[in-house]
Amino acid sequence: MNTPSTSPLVYIIVLNWNGKDDTLECLGSLQKLDYHNYEIVVVDNGSSDGSEEVIRSSFPLVFFIQTGSNLGYAGGNNAGIRFALDQGTDYVWLLNNDTTVAPDALTALVETAEADPGIAFAGSKIYFYGKRDVIWCAGGVLNLAEGGRTDVLGMSQVDT
Repeated sequence: MNTPSTSPLVYIIVLNWNGKDDTLECLGSLQKLDYHNYEIVVVDNGSSDGSEEVIRSSFPLVFFIQTGSNLGYAGGNNAGIRFALDQGTDYVWLLNNDTTVAPDALTALVETAEADPGIAFAGSKIYFYGKRDVIWCAGGVLNLAEGGRTDVLGMSQVDT
């Protein structure tokens, strides 16, 4: 997790709602990151499946925020983002709890963001869980001329 470093500090926000198994797998993959200046925050949206106890005991060094009720995706993530900003984070990485990450994913994101001060946000290429070479999403396009229509880039393409 967080070690003294000159690298930017990243807070990783993982939202959980009754998804302890997925969240545990996600947190396990985060432990293998090759980027070292990060903290993990699990925001629990009032789970009733025992998530809090299992996550806290399995990952005692992870920050844990209990919202007490289901605030939804935006509300839960906003609670985590507020916490991260209060801690002085340089970057926030939002992850769905049903994701696993490659060890170099955070390094690539930080390097990309640091390379251009005009970058407002960066996102990861996402693969299908059972088909790790098939893209689920490689970004998106917002077309304001067509009433704000959005398109996903790379959907179902084999990554080469």
